Amino acid sequence: MKRLALAAIAVGAMAQLVGCNSGALSAHADTVAKAGSEELTVKKLSELLGASKVPLRKDVVRVVADLWVNYQLLAKAGAAGDSLNDPKQLDSALWAPIANARARKFFEVVSKGWSVAPATDAETRYNNGEVLAASHILFRVPEKGASPAELAQLKSRADSLHNVVTPANFAQLAGKFSQDPGSAQQGGSLGAFPKGMMVAEFETALKAVKPGEISPVVQTRFGFHIMLRPVYSTVTAQVAQLMQQRGAAVAESTYWARLEAANTVAVKSDAPKLARNVVSDLDGSRNSNVVLGTSKRGDFTARQLVRWIDAYPPEQGLIPQIQNAPDTIIPTLIKNFMRNELFLAQADSAKVDLSDQEKSQIRAEFRTLVINAWTQLGVAPTQLSDSGKTPAARETIASTRVNKFLENMLVSDGAFVPIARSMDLMLRMRFPGAKIVDAGVDRALEAAQKLRGSADSTRAANRPASAVPMPGAPQAPVGPAPQPAAPETKKP
Repeated sequence: MKRLALAAIAVGAMAQLVGCNSGALSAHADTVAKAGSEELTVKKLSELLGASKVPLRKDVVRVVADLWVNYQLLAKAGAAGDSLNDPKQLDSALWAPIANARARKFFEVVSKGWSVAPATDAETRYNNGEVLAASHILFRVPEKGASPAELAQLKSRADSLHNVVTPANFAQLAGKFSQDPGSAQQGGSLGAFPKGMMVAEFETALKAVKPGEISPVVQTRFGFHIMLRPVYSTVTAQVAQLMQQRGAAVAESTYWARLEAANTVAVKSDAPKLARNVVSDLDGSRNSNVVLGTSKRGDFTARQLVRWIDAYPPEQGLIPQIQNAPDTIIPTLIKNFMRNELFLAQADSAKVDLSDQEKSQIRAEFRTLVINAWTQLGVAPTQLSDSGKTPAARETIASTRVNKFLENMLVSDGAFVPIARSMDLMLRMRFPGAKIVDAGVDRALEAAQKLRGSADSTRAANRPASAVPMPGAPQAPVGPAPQPAAPETKKP
């Protein structure tokens, strides 16, 4: 399978738990998923997975089954010429992009009052180091590292240039010698930045020289730097812009804090546990009124949490973050969602809404997603019009094409068609009854593991003995992606 498709399926497994219907399991013991009149059997899915390179984990099997369901529902819509544009259902499926557009529009109104007057003591604050600016010439250490001899050579080159560099020729020499491509094109300029943005050694050395002076050669993990701290008159506009941005950020932070306080936002003590219960069964929580938080506007419930989770792209990994975050972090996340609800309520009170043209644009973008997915799967109405004389015949042909597409994707390096969350929601509303059977997922996973294990054993038996691991040897299943580390201090 193409690396992109493998990565997409693995990320989808971590970022989107598929709701499953485990009722009447004995009646569906050989079924993994249903979409309309079509069924994905344990035998078929296990054979596809066993012959593929996807990680054999339950969450991955569910994502593959969910793809099959969505592909089949798209095929059903294409065969029927259903363009998925029912206004009521469409606006519900597009709640997230519509809400985001409304929030941006209202934010423009609210933030107009956040303009910050230019600081009258900007030069003093700059000279005192409250706001910094720098130009530098970098002799970069290779990413793979450098030997002591190579470091000494870099240091020698930096020392030699330091002997001839002056404020007057700094920009010219930076453009010629600096190995930081971005700043070199700007004469070495890094612009203005707040304290704490640069690595500690860089910032300490910069603050040790006065505006207009050049620093000694400074070593950081990036290499060896020669720095010029510009005089205020050469960076006035940049410093003023930075101070304006910082002032606006403070005003925005104050606005959100006041919004929470005015509405007495509070998160329940057991919210972390409740939130994890929600993400373990999204579909089962869509109509749940279990309370996670309270405010003067009303309760924040499980169903509202599901709606906000739906609003985030799967690649942001919101679900695994909720699953793995410490209990101290989840209340902050819930407060942010409650704050968003309050903000949209204020937009309602201010009668801020999207114009018909703006809503039409969002719907048109959705329409483009549908057409693109249809076309790639080969089930667009125009691609089926000459294939079958009746809707039933076209649906059979479309379903066969989807099954072939999925097989090609999993086994033969085929393409992968991602399904946007809004499309997933629209398909499930348009064609209710689609489901995934948890017991079928378990059985397909077990059977796929046996099939792949058998294939691996056959390959190993036919492979010459070697003490060196051979290319293509079975790899351990890919585990959940590690959580991103805290943002690292920016490099110069």
